[in-house]
Amino acid sequence: MEPIDIGGLGKAQVLAALWNNAALPPEEVRPNPRRSPMTPVEAAEILMREGRGFDYLEDRLLKVNLEGDTLDPWSYDRDNGAGLAARVIARLRATGSVAALPEGA
Repeated sequence: MEPIDIGGLGKAQVLAALWNNAALPPEEVRPNPRRSPMTPVEAAEILMREGRGFDYLEDRLLKVNLEGDTLDPWSYDRDNGAGLAARVIARLRATGSVAALPEGA
């Protein structure tokens, strides 16, 4: 799996977009998971507080490291869907949106 270019994108926007598109945990694992989207402002605060490498963040499995200008999508895609990281970053780059992709996108 090829690294994804995230150069020129804000790390907070990348984190928010990836988190908003990560799968919700099963209810039996975590009842009442957070369903409200993460904003770039929240993501910036998290990056300042916790750094740029994430296994889990709140209730989502991310497995990403946002150091540098490339993102290795292997673990994120394994846990959230094949090719999802690339689709999320492509949409962020094209539209600036950190929202969840529409179903089936």
